[in-house]
Amino acid sequence: MNKVIDEKLKMLPSKPGVYLMKDNLGNIIYVGKAKILKNRVRQYFMKSKNHSNKVLKMVENIDDLNWIVTDSEVEALILECNLIKKYSPKYNILLKDDKTYPYIKITVNEDFPRILLSRKTDDKSAKYFGPYTSSYSVKQTIDLLRKIFEIRSCNKDLSKKANRECLNYHIKQCSAPCVRYISQFEYREKINDVIEFLEGKSKKIISELTKKMYEYSDKLEFEKAGEIKNKLDHIDHILEKQKISVPGDASYDVIGLYEGEKYYSVNIMFIRNGKLLGSKNLYFDLSESKETTLNQVLKQFYHSMDLIPKEILLPFYTEESELLEEFLLKVRGSKVELSVPKIGRKKELVDLAWKNAQEGLKQKISNKYANALEEMKNLLNLERTPERIEVYDISNTSGADIVGFMTVFIDGKPAKSEYRKFKIKYTEGQDDYECMYEVILRRLLRHLEEKEKLENDEIDEDKLRFYNLPDLIFVDGGMNHVKSGLRACEAADIHSIAVFGLVKDNKHRTRDITSDFREYGAFKHRALFNLVSSMQDETHNEAVNYHHSVRTKTTVQSDLLNIPGVGPSTRNKLLKVFKTYEDIKNADKNQLATYVNLKTAENIYNYYHRNK
Repeated sequence: MNKVIDEKLKMLPSKPGVYLMKDNLGNIIYVGKAKILKNRVRQYFMKSKNHSNKVLKMVENIDDLNWIVTDSEVEALILECNLIKKYSPKYNILLKDDKTYPYIKITVNEDFPRILLSRKTDDKSAKYFGPYTSSYSVKQTIDLLRKIFEIRSCNKDLSKKANRECLNYHIKQCSAPCVRYISQFEYREKINDVIEFLEGKSKKIISELTKKMYEYSDKLEFEKAGEIKNKLDHIDHILEKQKISVPGDASYDVIGLYEGEKYYSVNIMFIRNGKLLGSKNLYFDLSESKETTLNQVLKQFYHSMDLIPKEILLPFYTEESELLEEFLLKVRGSKVELSVPKIGRKKELVDLAWKNAQEGLKQKISNKYANALEEMKNLLNLERTPERIEVYDISNTSGADIVGFMTVFIDGKPAKSEYRKFKIKYTEGQDDYECMYEVILRRLLRHLEEKEKLENDEIDEDKLRFYNLPDLIFVDGGMNHVKSGLRACEAADIHSIAVFGLVKDNKHRTRDITSDFREYGAFKHRALFNLVSSMQDETHNEAVNYHHSVRTKTTVQSDLLNIPGVGPSTRNKLLKVFKTYEDIKNADKNQLATYVNLKTAENIYNYYHRNK
């Protein structure tokens, strides 16, 4: 323990608050809250057999500490959540997925309300249903509700009557309020039916539609009866995914926690109005107790959650249960009960969440790369087993057409749809380190941009390309490349990502993993070494291929402009027709002459076939 910490320990107040542990670089490595700061913080620096290996390791790395005094322990808890989210400290239990959850929003304040997907619930004049765990299922449900109840999907200003109805009216997916084919009162009745349906009162809707279907059938109006039959099928499709036996219109979250050999698995089920809206699985290393893990789940998960239910069913109580109820009261604005059911249907639901947690963990560890990733965590001294790994490489020829490539591996497996490529824009000359810095920084800034857009409902989830952050970055290269990656993380103010280098031998094969000016001896761990070697090879090959395609395109583009009769306008005209430079090269004279004069067509053809 250094003198700075020794002096600060003497200054700690006997008040509630939050404490921040820092390493020798000034990085915040742990955030905690305390009822009495003096007592809690001093415990870390006392010799005790009760300290876990994680705490002992953390204390070894503490170089400084600060604290913030609060008026109460619950305020300290809220501040702790904010700071953990902001700094992602190395030694805290972290919830990786911080996406806001999608809700169904009904704009009941409008004359002709709409049904929308929203990630915020701050419009007090609207009505919300959720949370759901999949934006795809929300979009699907909204689409079906619009079809069933003929609700408008446009965002037109309906204060003025439109000249004519849109296509949706003709395909019976809108009741055309824009041209007043339906009154405001009749349209509001449809919206009320939607609300009742989402509140779990589907039996009434089904009964009314079924009655109408038989009435049309009795009148031999089979087309209208068929339309209602389709609506009933759509309703059945929605309800099928929500089937769960819950008494009445109960709304609560159910949490199950399963302890495996290497991980805790936590399953959270969202039940609203007697319907299961979805469930979420979270995984944590066994570095803390079950109680601490459950506490952190409740703090971090519900800290930014909208529409928290009145009751959360738990597998067990913890010492902080009463404090957490105070915390949830502040977050929700009204009482939230944390209960541990012992009998009945609620107990069965907690058991079901436990089974879901167990099944989720089985699927996670059945991955053939699990051992290699566990070796990686231990060898590189990572706090968590990495789930998402990104690998970066820079490729160029004598400083020309420099490109960067990012490959992504999720649970050890290549996720090709997540691969991204970059043309170097801002780095001048052949500077590998600055190119690496540019590529990683641009990637991280895109994450921040998409995160802000998602929170403001300005982007659909299926349009996100850089949102998910990695647990670990590998750069192709040595310590200077690692420094470039660390600089990029610092510039983006993102501190939760570990950065390591993959160095090669003189035969251009993977030799080892490097960081902190040392190599780790990865070759001694076969599964790990095979995995990182395949990652490096995959990234290098993709980078080279991308560089080759860019280089070829640049060369052909330059060649094309050297041909007599071809200027920028002719080149652009040909590209509109042939799409690629390769297609222009392979075109015959007659094809070319369709779009340019015969002399120019002959010049182009002869230029590319002169050596054949």
